[in-house]
Amino acid sequence: MRAQRLDEQQLAEAMKDGLKRWLSDNEVVRGIGRLVARVTSTGSLRFYFRYCVEGKQRYVPIGPYCHQERDGFFTLAQARARARELSAIHRDPARRDVRRTLGLDRPRRPATASAANHANRKDIAGEAVWLQCVSERERAAMRLAKEIEAVVARIQEAIKHYGLTAQDLGLGKKGRPGRKASPLKGRKLAVKYADGRGNEWSGVGRRPKWFVDALKSGKAEADMRVK
Repeated sequence: MRAQRLDEQQLAEAMKDGLKRWLSDNEVVRGIGRLVARVTSTGSLRFYFRYCVEGKQRYVPIGPYCHQERDGFFTLAQARARARELSAIHRDPARRDVRRTLGLDRPRRPATASAANHANRKDIAGEAVWLQCVSERERAAMRLAKEIEAVVARIQEAIKHYGLTAQDLGLGKKGRPGRKASPLKGRKLAVKYADGRGNEWSGVGRRPKWFVDALKSGKAEADMRVK
C-alpha cells in the first residue's frame, strides 16, 4: 500500500478504474495510525483508520466516501479529521487498542488453547460477514447516488428543452416583494415560428403545445421558422 497525500482527483480516478486496492494517506505521522481507503471493484470507496498493536495491524471503520458533504458519508477532509481523533486515542498508552476502546471488539472469556483457536476462527468469520454487510450497504448507497444523479440530469434536460421556469414548476412565488420585472414584459416580440394554421410563437419562453406537437409529428424547427 503506497503512502501519499490523497486528493479528490486520486479518489475519483481510483473509483473509476474498477481495481480493488487500498490507498494510504500520509497526513498522519508514521507510528500513530493512518487514514486509509478501501476501493472495491464496484467503484465504492470507504475510509478506515489503520493502526498497529502488538505487531498486528487493526482497522477502525470511518465511513463511505462522498466528494461533497452528505448524511452518512465522509468527505476527504472529514475523514482526515476523524482519523486524527482516532490517532489521539491510539497515542494514549491506556487506550492503544482503538477498536477495544470504542467497543468494536467483543470481550473474550478465558479459554483453553483449542477453545481460543475456535474463538479466533469465529471472530474472523464474524469480521468477514460484517465486511460483506458493509460492502452491500456501500453498493446500495452507490446505486442510490447514481439514480439521483440520473434523475437530476433528466430534469435539467427537460427544463432546458421546454424553457421551464421555477414558477412553471411551482417553485416560485407570485407577487414576491422586490422581484425585478422581466425586461420583455409588455413588449410585443417578433414572430419566429408559425404552423400556417394561425399558431405563432416568438421563440422566447416556454414552447407552446402546438409547437411541441408539431415536433413530435416529425416536423423540424426549420420547417416552422418564419422567413
